[in-house]
Order: sequence, then structure tokens, then C-alpha cells
Amino acid sequence: MDQQSFDNRALKALSQLQRAGHKAWFVGGCVRDALCGKQFTDYDLATKALPNEMLSIFNLFEIDKKAIKFGCLRINCEGLWLEITTLRQDFNQDGRHTEVIFTKDLALDANRRDFTMNALYWDGKELIDFFEGQSDLLKKNVRFIGNANLRVQEDHLRILRFFRFTAIYADQVDPIGIAACEKYKEGLAYLSGTRVWSEWSKMLCKPNTANVLAQISASEIDTTLFGVKLNLDNNYQGSDPLLLTRLHLPNMQIPHLVHRFSLSKKEGDWLKIADSLALNQDFRELYLEYGLSAHQLVYFWAAKFATSASLELNKQFWQISNPKFPLSGKDLLSCGIGHGPNVGRYLQNTKNWWIENNFVPTHNECLNYAKSLISSVN
Repeated sequence: MDQQSFDNRALKALSQLQRAGHKAWFVGGCVRDALCGKQFTDYDLATKALPNEMLSIFNLFEIDKKAIKFGCLRINCEGLWLEITTLRQDFNQDGRHTEVIFTKDLALDANRRDFTMNALYWDGKELIDFFEGQSDLLKKNVRFIGNANLRVQEDHLRILRFFRFTAIYADQVDPIGIAACEKYKEGLAYLSGTRVWSEWSKMLCKPNTANVLAQISASEIDTTLFGVKLNLDNNYQGSDPLLLTRLHLPNMQIPHLVHRFSLSKKEGDWLKIADSLALNQDFRELYLEYGLSAHQLVYFWAAKFATSASLELNKQFWQISNPKFPLSGKDLLSCGIGHGPNVGRYLQNTKNWWIENNFVPTHNECLNYAKSLISSVN
């Protein structure tokens, strides 16, 4: 691993801490992903500097101090947001909350983290690995640090994080880890919908997702988390985690699903559109309204009805890029139609004709069609 994998702005922040006399390291995801050749944009740093010392070092930068009581500052380093945290120990953890005490001992900071591959530290020169995390990364094994039961009891979210990281980085599910998750699964009930969705959505469409979901189902974690069993039998070929979730949870009422994941109204409406799709669905109006996002609805529809997405997407109208109805009310007014409901009615009838003809008719062709409608009435 070398500095070429890291953004120069992040390296500059690391250097500022070190030049000020404070030991500092990149830690967690950026180190992990650099080691396995994955692209990354998130940077976490750990340092012996205390929060007030960090404030002084980065006093010319934009700083987010919302988590300062946990020793964590977010620094805007020339447009790149970094998270820098004082070395610490966590205590009095109840599965959702923690208290902290700052430390100068890197090993104690490492011991509070979740998985071995997330406790890798790099100071720009030397890699520090307390728990054989690099070996686990290479062996594609997601393993809790120390006692898995204690790690899960400390923070219930680690159950979902275990499955997310296993879906991405592992080719099997660690038996000790899954046993701990199953044993303490009731703690999932205390997690907010926002946190559940953040972890759940990131574990979908990943290399080991199928195996992970099978384990979630076998251990009854799905019923604890959602109140219903997962449907593991679908052939969704899209990339929309919301629609894939709907296929996995077809027996969950949409309002309940929206509540469990703390989804927005827009996301709930998207689910309702997907649910309303019929086997003989005409996708032209959906393509007109949602553009390329409508492709995801096609993949959902194909998985739901076990039919072919490619046959649908090969239809002529999908080849029209960004279709826009070329006529407006002003065009009809220029034909001599007075203001009133007739304008809207003729315009909508013309638009329906344009859609039926796969968005191909030009402005003049649409205008001539509208004129023919007007003439037929007059």
C-alpha cells in the first residue's frame, strides 16, 4: 500500500496532525479498501490529539463539531470532508448509546472497533494490525474483534454491519459471528429505521448477498427485523435497493415498510408505483415521466411476473432518448382556440396520440393532429 491510493488532501490533513506533534493514522474503511484495491472516497483518521488541539490545528478549515463529545470532528479539507477522531475507549454501552474516555493507547482504540478488517491503521508509512485483520481481508473472512457476543451487545447495529460487510468482503458467513447475531437479534427492535435502511440497502446487490440473506432467513433475524419472512426467490436484474427490498418483502404492507425504514414520501410513492404494475403493463408513460429510472421498474416487473425484461426494453420507444412532448397550450391558442378547458382536452388527446406512436411524431405532426381534432369538432 502506498500514498498514491490516497487523496492528497487527506494526506495533507494527516501531515498537519503529525507536524503538530500528534501521532495520527488513517483507519478503517480507507485502509481496508486500499489494501484490497477498491475505490474509496471516505476518510477516517485516528489521532492522539485531543478535540481542542484538533480545533487549533484546523482552525482555518470548516469544521463540523456535532460529535465533538465523542472526540470526533469532521473537517472540510479543500472540499474533501474527513472524519478525525481522538483515540478513545467506549464504556457503559447499552446497545444503542456509549460513553467515551480518551486515551493515548492505540491498542485500546483498536479494541473498541467491530471487525478485524476495520481495525487497520496506517500512518503513511507503516501498517499497524492488532488482530490479523489484513489476513482476514485476504481470506475474505469478516470476523468480530474479540468476543463476538460482547461486540454485538455493545452495539446492536453491528448485527446489520456484520451482514453488510460479509455481503461485500466475504465469500462465506463466519459461524461465530452469525451465532452472536442470532443470539442477540432482539436488539434490532431498538434501531431506528434510518439506521436499518442505511445498512440494509448497502448489503443488497453485492457478491455474497444471496448467502447473507439466506443466513438472515435461516436464523429468523428477518422476522425479528421486519415481522415477516424474506422472499429469497426472485431474479431481479436491476440495481434499485428499494425495489429489490420490495421483492424480498412482498408480504409487508407498504406503510409498514415505509415506517420500518423511515422512508420518504417520494420513496413510498415509488414503491406504490412498482406494486401497481400489471403483467400487460404499458411502460411508455412511466418512461416519459421517470426517464431511465423506469428501467428499474421494468426489472422489478420482470422479476415479479417471471417474464423477460430484455424483450420489453428492446421496444422502439425505449430508444428515444429523453422524450419530451413537443406541443404546448400556446401552440393550440395560435390555432384560434379560445382560452378554456378545450385547450387542455385537445392537448391531452394529442399527447396520448404522440405516446401511442412511441414519442416519434414531431412538433409539426403533433400540431397537425391537434388541428385535425379541432376540425372534426367544428
